[in-house]
This record gives sequence, C-alpha cells and structure tokens, in this order.
Amino acid sequence: MLDNVVSGQQKSQRSGEVGSDQRRQQHRAASRREAVARRSNRVYGAGSFDARAHVRKAIVDADSFRKLRLFPKAIETLHIALEIDPRSLEIRSRLRDILIESGDREGAIAETVNLAALFLDRGDVAQAEPLLREVVTVEPGHAAATAMLEQV
Repeated sequence: MLDNVVSGQQKSQRSGEVGSDQRRQQHRAASRREAVARRSNRVYGAGSFDARAHVRKAIVDADSFRKLRLFPKAIETLHIALEIDPRSLEIRSRLRDILIESGDREGAIAETVNLAALFLDRGDVAQAEPLLREVVTVEPGHAAATAMLEQV
C-alpha cells in the first residue's frame, strides 16, 4: 500500500539525518500530546469528558472530509483526536490510510511505524510484522522499522 505513494524526495536521495530528525520531532510532539492528555485528566477529571465520544466523532468527521478529498482537514481532525487518545489503533490506522491516499509518503511511513509500535506494545506481533515489512520494502534503509523487525 505504501509503495503506491510517490514522493518528490524519491527522485533525489535524502540523507538519513533528515529522517531521524523528523522522527525525533514526531516523538517529541507525541510525548507533548500525551502529557497534555494526562494533565487534562488530572485537572478536569477523567469522567468530565467523554473521550470515546469525541474520538468517534473525529473519525466520522475525518471520513466526511476524506470523501470530499479535503485531506488536510481530515488529517488535522485525526491529529486532534490523537491528542485525546494517542494510543488509539483506530485513529492511527485511519490516519495512515488518509496519508497514503493524500500522497504523503513520509507521513504514511511514520504512521505505519507508529501503528506497528502500538501493536508490538500490545504483544500483537502478527499485526506489527507485516506493517514493518511494508515500510522496509518501500524504504529499505528505514532504521526504526529495521530495528523493530529485529526485535520480532
């Protein structure tokens, strides 16, 4: 699925440092989102906000934007939902699909690795391994995917 995404960077070789910088930035952003979610639960209480309802609505909204081919709006909607539930497989899977459909190769690869990492955290190697193999197929030098595959 990822191999269908054409990248402008595919035409010119990119350095490994750029990819690792981007992964570090994504990791820091994810950490910040998780911290915001933890703080909001402490401040407002876990029962004062129906996170599941918000996530369901975000997915429905993102699907509507996707049908209208408003990919940036669909992606933004799912990123906001990830701030509430950063470990949601459903949100991350939907985000990955939209990134692929929109042609964002790098974003799709990063989200595929994130999704695989969540599966591995849950002990679901059967789901994680094909995702990691897909990443390594389209980007053979992908360090994170290769390292994760070695753990499997």
